[in-house]
Amino acid sequence: KQLPIYGPAQIAEYAKPSAYRLDPPHTFAIANSAFRRLSLEGLSQAILISGESGAGKTEATKQCFSFLAEVAGSANSVEQRILCANPVLEAFGNAKTLRNNNSSRFGRWTEVHFDSHIRICGARIENYLLEKQRVVHQAKGERNFHAFYQLCAFPEVASAFALSSPDQFRYLKNSGCTVVPGIDDARDFREMDEAFDNLGFIQEEKAWCYEICASVLHMSNISFESDGEGSRIDELGSHGLHYAAHFLKVDPEKLALSFTERSIEVRGDVTKALNTKAQAIAAVDALAKAAYDHMFDWLVGRINYAVSGATTNTFIGVLDIFGFEIFEKNHFEQLCINYTNEKLQ
Repeated sequence: KQLPIYGPAQIAEYAKPSAYRLDPPHTFAIANSAFRRLSLEGLSQAILISGESGAGKTEATKQCFSFLAEVAGSANSVEQRILCANPVLEAFGNAKTLRNNNSSRFGRWTEVHFDSHIRICGARIENYLLEKQRVVHQAKGERNFHAFYQLCAFPEVASAFALSSPDQFRYLKNSGCTVVPGIDDARDFREMDEAFDNLGFIQEEKAWCYEICASVLHMSNISFESDGEGSRIDELGSHGLHYAAHFLKVDPEKLALSFTERSIEVRGDVTKALNTKAQAIAAVDALAKAAYDHMFDWLVGRINYAVSGATTNTFIGVLDIFGFEIFEKNHFEQLCINYTNEKLQ
């Protein structure tokens, strides 16, 4: 339930604090403090938002940006493009966890730059530690990144990319959670797609992001059977191979060989080795994670282009990093995340 604590009235109240009253703690008060110090002293400010998973860091980050956009404004509406980045980054970088239905699964440092008139003139986003492992595995009761479910929920898009219900894909169904009360994936897809347009993405750029997501889902349905010392794609898995190759725009036979064979180089000599069934599945998972990670990095870079402006030495930086968590099965990324959170406390 959204409480009436982040509206225009609250922005106006905290933008002009009274010397004769003590305002209660609020995200807007923190954002305003940073903005006032930048205005008066001309020094860049940093807002560090930390806490355990589910504490509300992502929401607090969005409210800081909303406050700055409303109070500072800009000469070219760049502040509206900065706000439009949120639906896109949340779709591809956030997921439902056991503690939070919209948990950031990557760290984000955002610099909002100001001109000499203390108006927003541009922004720059730097992303850290995308939780790539989530692409191929989630804990019971959790979900993959929102974008996958959003594509499946919008009929026209699902049809264009040969997608069906989320429970038909290994990367989405194994956690036992594909539908979440309170999350409308079709509505969120429309919001994300509109944000793409507002950021100036052309149709080909949007389609490429959707194609990568579709190829990852189809790769999850590639299955193997043992073949002597090696393995081969079985009849059921050939369907997933066909569509994965189609959306990756590669030859299906070469894609299949990349899963069932590996190259070993020793002192300049390269030899081929066969992959067992388990090794072939691991190869699929590795490609899926790498493809999604590459797409996400490109997406952040493209958003930076959309919100770029005059580069100044005066900015307010906001750090939003996902919280401390311990899963039943933890990977290196989780160690890095938890170590970072310990250092930030």
